[in-house]
Amino acid sequence: MKQLTIPFAEIIQRTNVAVGVMDNEYIYQYCNAMMADMLGLPESSIVGCHQDDIMREAHEKSVGVKIDTPDISAWLASLRKVQMDVSERQFVTDTIDGRYFKMHRMTLASGIHVVFGMEITELELVKKSLEESILALKIQATTDELTQINNRRAFMTSAEAEFTRAKRYFSKLTFIMIDIDRFKLVNDKYGHPVGDCVIQHVASLLRDTIRECDSVGRLGGEEFAILLPNTDLTGANVIAERLRIRIAESSITTDTVTDLSVTCSLGVSEFSVSDEKLDNMIVRADNALYKAKEGGRNRVCLSAR
Repeated sequence: MKQLTIPFAEIIQRTNVAVGVMDNEYIYQYCNAMMADMLGLPESSIVGCHQDDIMREAHEKSVGVKIDTPDISAWLASLRKVQMDVSERQFVTDTIDGRYFKMHRMTLASGIHVVFGMEITELELVKKSLEESILALKIQATTDELTQINNRRAFMTSAEAEFTRAKRYFSKLTFIMIDIDRFKLVNDKYGHPVGDCVIQHVASLLRDTIRECDSVGRLGGEEFAILLPNTDLTGANVIAERLRIRIAESSITTDTVTDLSVTCSLGVSEFSVSDEKLDNMIVRADNALYKAKEGGRNRVCLSAR
């Protein structure tokens, strides 16, 4: 039987796998057509050239592998460190023209560096699409559709976590309940679309006024809640008054109404070490809110422990 002569050089040159070989000084001794295509340079600009010079040229011409850095020298230094510290690794890289490659680099015992790359663009795009869909579903599940702030479930989950932390470490925590005054009259007089605009307006003011560490959510209808970690009753009262004044002094203009103003009543409660559950705080805040309503609305009432 005649022994078959295998044309390895032709196979490697024509394969759709990017192949590159560098010596121990990181000078390319070989690259096939697919590797040159991935790097965005002709083979003549790669073979015989140092890796750094190749990457610099590709970076300057905005071709080949995407290098998101304003300092190409620092990027190359980081690349060399990884190559020196790790003899073999796999990673995914993307290119300026939008393709993705699964790369495999190894350093042989002789010091020669071999790089392989298989295009996985379709797989990466599907993966990214799935990640975006999962993120969108997560946002949908935790965000109130009308106001784009936390919905009741997301807010209460966060509040339960903060309550557990406060109880464990005896830290300060306050709860603010907010209700738009005479909201039913707004709906009855101007219609539900205007009512929705009022709810959106108040939610926006709440979101923009609280601190980054605080949480705000829509509990339902015209009722909102704010959780203030590391804040005592005095500090929460200052924040609640600021919110009350800001809402009262603002106005809403829609296609059908101009300079519509609303007010809110707010009830504030403070965490107590005797609280067994978050509901204890919520009930006190709700009772304080009721007192604010009974006392004439557009006011803040603080609960006793």
